[in-house]
Amino acid sequence: MSQYPNFPDRNTFLNLKGKVVVVTGGASGIGAALVTILHHHGAYIVFGDINRAAGEALVKTLLPKSQSQSQSTDTSSANGSGGVLTFLPCDVCEYSDMYALFRTAHDKHGRVDHAVFCAGIIDSPTSSYFDATLTINSVGKEHGDTCTLDVNFFATCAFARIALPFLRRGQEGEARLPNRATATGSSDRSLTFLSSVTGFRDAPGMFLYQTSKQAILGLMRAMRTAIFGRDGIRINAVCPGMTESPMTSAIGLIDWFKHRESEASAQLPSHYQSSEAVAEHIASVMLAEGLNGKSIYVEEGKGWDFEDGLAREMPRWLGEEPTRWSDENLRFLGSFGGL
Repeated sequence: MSQYPNFPDRNTFLNLKGKVVVVTGGASGIGAALVTILHHHGAYIVFGDINRAAGEALVKTLLPKSQSQSQSTDTSSANGSGGVLTFLPCDVCEYSDMYALFRTAHDKHGRVDHAVFCAGIIDSPTSSYFDATLTINSVGKEHGDTCTLDVNFFATCAFARIALPFLRRGQEGEARLPNRATATGSSDRSLTFLSSVTGFRDAPGMFLYQTSKQAILGLMRAMRTAIFGRDGIRINAVCPGMTESPMTSAIGLIDWFKHRESEASAQLPSHYQSSEAVAEHIASVMLAEGLNGKSIYVEEGKGWDFEDGLAREMPRWLGEEPTRWSDENLRFLGSFGGL
């Protein structure tokens, strides 16, 4: 892996001012931390979450106290001392809900600059897809709970599909309507996915979660050359390690890490980080013009890209001859414009 020594690059956060950003899963955890950073630095944010109460509470938290007190019970959209916040209830498994995020951002602010998919869930310990109690009779009665794949991966695909036309539209130079977001002097656009350390490392027992996070990296790799070459839209993924968030807290992981760390008998070190630390890396990736097709592993607030290393070391881990054949076939496909 190659470390990004300047990540998170907080000096670039000033460039968030006036950027129009769409975020899913923005009411808690990493998503809420990202929305907070964006708002503090003057971005125009449209964010969604299935938890309406948490989303509206975050909007109220980020508003100046005087303004928050003057708001009605509808806190879905408001101007704070930083940027502009708009919250919409959003189930990422509902295509129309995600479309509404982008449509609202475009209609209110005239364009979309960046889009980040932060929504995600983890396998439920009580509903294992590969339950050991399944029998040759019970396994035929129903197909099993695939909600983890639906939320983490299939919704990511849908989000990307919706995002691209809106991100492209922002580059067409259409006339801006009055009171819309003004141009920031850059045509840079990006789409950022949230994968995981499990995207490249074993996660025993997290069957569909790991599958979904590895699939997200496959989606990014499929898009990074074709979409960037065609539309100039950067595609990247951020892969957090153990992160303190409602998702990890709900299954007791963070408490277990902290408990084991405090035990005098513990011989193995543990590593975890705050949601804010990951959000800072997402913001840095989003703002890093020219950064495309990277997977940034984040642990203890530090970030490493492993895409360059995979490509560079391919002759060693795969072999020189199969690497050469693979590269030749890739160039052959490219000569016809790809598949």
